[in-house]
Amino acid sequence: MSNVINDNELKSLEDNGYVLIKRFLSDNELNPLLLELKNLALVFGISNEHLDSFDTIDEAFVEIVKNNKNFKPFLYDRLQQLPQLLKIPSTNKIFDLSKLILKTDRIGVWPRIQIRLDLAEDSENLIEWHTDYAYNRGTPDSYTFWLPLVPINKAMGPITMVPSSHKKEYKFITNTNTRRHSLTIDDEEIKKLNTMQIDQFQAGDLVLFHSKFLHSGMINTVKNRARLVCVFRMQNLNTLEIFSGDAND
Repeated sequence: MSNVINDNELKSLEDNGYVLIKRFLSDNELNPLLLELKNLALVFGISNEHLDSFDTIDEAFVEIVKNNKNFKPFLYDRLQQLPQLLKIPSTNKIFDLSKLILKTDRIGVWPRIQIRLDLAEDSENLIEWHTDYAYNRGTPDSYTFWLPLVPINKAMGPITMVPSSHKKEYKFITNTNTRRHSLTIDDEEIKKLNTMQIDQFQAGDLVLFHSKFLHSGMINTVKNRARLVCVFRMQNLNTLEIFSGDAND
């Protein structure tokens, strides 16, 4: 029995293409990153009285953008450069879990480590039905780590998923809707999907899913909250298509 994932969770990952591991990261493990987020908010002029709880630290970033919309691109760029964020994939816990699910010691991060800051007015930036492999390639032998940094409820729009979709092949077409991302699946195919959504997350919960797992971003409807999530992918370096010439990235 592993201390990062149990046998039932491993079976769920294999059968359904995803697994939810509650409180995968403890408060002590998350707090260094949350402290960096707090310090970043202070740099942008948010007072300490709005930063009493890490559970609502996302509200500070909503306030920053509300005060000056021109800060939004710069703020988003700064979020991606936090030193504690860049350390997360290299922690022993992430590496041990990656070794178990990928069945190799040769593991890498692809293509980047990211903090998503999805505000209520950001629906145009959401990605419709897709798999991460369709966008990123690299290798299908990889998994996405979706890690909330604050509590997230259904109104804040956690991802919608299609269980066992990693076992199927989908035809992706050009997205003609207003969202800026280029791929989705046909509307008739979407109507046939058996979808599910997890209604509530705590900070430190982990949704782990296969790179060919079909999922969609949802709209955050809570005006004063941001869906603050850390996202990255761990992959098997033995099967990189970019080195074998099987695909272009």
